[in-house]
Formats: sequence, C-alpha cells, structure tokens
Amino acid sequence: MPNVRWLFAALILTIGLAPQTAKAQELGDDERKQLESGEVLVEARTLEGGGGVLARARALVDGDPGAIWKHVAACESYSEFMPRTAESRLVEKSGERVVCYVRIDMPFPVGDLWSETEAIHRELSGNRFERRWKLLRGSYTRNEGYWRLVPWEGDETRTLVTYQLLVRPEKSVPQALLREAQRRSLPDMIGALRKRAAAH
Repeated sequence: MPNVRWLFAALILTIGLAPQTAKAQELGDDERKQLESGEVLVEARTLEGGGGVLARARALVDGDPGAIWKHVAACESYSEFMPRTAESRLVEKSGERVVCYVRIDMPFPVGDLWSETEAIHRELSGNRFERRWKLLRGSYTRNEGYWRLVPWEGDETRTLVTYQLLVRPEKSVPQALLREAQRRSLPDMIGALRKRAAAH
C-alpha cells in the first residue's frame, strides 16, 4: 500500500508547480539564450556533513512534453538508452505509483550500484508532467529526485526538461568525485533523451 505521507508530500510539492510554461521558471536572459542554443545547464554541489550530492540539469528537448514524457515515465526502458544503465525493470505499478529497479554500471573498483525506487507520476494541467521518486532499497543511503517537463514558452513543440537528483551511495565514494561524476554525466543523459525522442 502506498505510503500516505509520501503521497501527500508529493501532492503538495506538485501543487507548487503552478507555472504552465518555461516563463514561470524565472529563467534569466542568459539562461534562456544558453538553453535555446542547445546547451545543458548543469549544477552540482556536495551537501554538508557527507549528506551526498545534489545535482540538477536543465535543457530543451525537441518534442512536446507528452512525447518526451513517454520516455521519462518508462523506467523499464532506461537500459535501452540511458548512459551506464545496465539493467532496468518495472517492479510494480498502481495508479500514479510506480516502483522501478535500476542497476548502474560503475567503473572498477566502485562496482555496480542498484536501487529500487518508488515514484509518483503526475500528469498536470497545461501539458506538464512530473516524475518524483524516493529510495525504497538498494546500494544507496539516499537516492531521490524528479523529472519535470513543461512546454517552452513561445514554442510548445519543445520541452524544458529539468532533472534533479540527490544521491549518496552506501559505498565510500569521495564526495568531490561523486559531484564531478554527476556534473559530467548529466549532459550525456540529456543527450541520450534527445536522441531517444528524435528516434521515436
């Protein structure tokens, strides 16, 4: 049975997504120009006290949000196109609640990382979508985040994609190394989503 407190929190966070287009994301002029030129805007920082790494990527992807959503929502297909995703499968689905298993191929000597996460999928008004997940079990102490898709203002055939991740593996990985790994890998992930959307 879904955790009622988690569902309530997800609903409250989703209600806060009032903006219907990228305009309300409060993007600066420079950020808009960078996005429209095809750049992937990436931020990554370590949390105090060894709390993990918080990373975020924003980018434009060709296709309306509904078209992009079908790839973001299908965790069972991540291994087909997401970088370093060695295995992915749908464990359970009930309404908006989705449980997924994902195994990430990590270089020696770190070894693979795996997680089973519970996500809430929300299709919102204004052709907006959100996938917000939290960790159930796996080789992490923290693994939570979200995908958010909104139409790009002035061109609703493009989607502003925002991906945010808070992660901390159980294995001893230096925080600085983990931060830089996220900073380098997020553009590749967006690139893979763009390629997948273009091909389907």
